[in-house]
Amino acid sequence: IGVYATLDKYSSGEVFNLETIYDVMFNLGFLFIIIGGVVCIVSFAGCIGSLRENLCLLKFYSFCLLIFFLAEMTLMALAFIYPHKLTEFLKNELSEKLIASYRDDIDFQNLIDLVQQDFECCGISTYTDWSKNEYFNCTTEAINPGVERCGVP
Repeated sequence: IGVYATLDKYSSGEVFNLETIYDVMFNLGFLFIIIGGVVCIVSFAGCIGSLRENLCLLKFYSFCLLIFFLAEMTLMALAFIYPHKLTEFLKNELSEKLIASYRDDIDFQNLIDLVQQDFECCGISTYTDWSKNEYFNCTTEAINPGVERCGVP
């Protein structure tokens, strides 16, 4: 799925913009390739290690599973200990990047449209969140002369 999504995006003329961690998180095809590759390598090590009774591969497999489990538990514990920080991060950092790059990625544009239609809302908190986007910013007409000015997608 990741390879297909990445090739489809590449064939439509979009370039890979992987400058920040947000670009990697929002590029679903690339994220699927990374996660799929890690899962494939770890699973292959576990399968071959058990077939050949190779202690080194089995230790690698067990160590990777332990690391995945500990990372998952750490993230869950941090979410329970600091729920306000998580909410603040999702509302401020993540939403600003999503709304600001709305027109940059057609996949996320469709995803945001779908979420807004399903939840019958616009923006993260209110419709004024869309003023963070250069196309929907409701400033003076001299600064933003676009037809989408003061609108909500």
